[in-house]
Amino acid sequence: MCSTHIRILCTVRLKLNVTKYAKQYSSSAAERHFQPPATKKMICEGKRQDKEEEEEEKKRGRGRRKSRRRRRRRRRRRRRRRRRRRNVRCNDVSVN
Repeated sequence: MCSTHIRILCTVRLKLNVTKYAKQYSSSAAERHFQPPATKKMICEGKRQDKEEEEEEKKRGRGRRKSRRRRRRRRRRRRRRRRRRRNVRCNDVSVN
């Protein structure tokens, strides 16, 4: 026996609504609520994609923080060097 499987196309808005509902309640509850188009597989894939996107956003944020920290450190080092040079120059002039 061959079972026929009909593939139903869903809009992005529907998928977002389904995954949001699934996060709030559960995957099986979302499947029951959005009966024909939503399948458990689609819901689980949507959740997984959302999770991956959140992880990528976290990684991007970390990278920016590190680069900001590096810039700050460099600026501080430059300022320290300039101060030392000024102090050395001032001390040399006063000694003479």
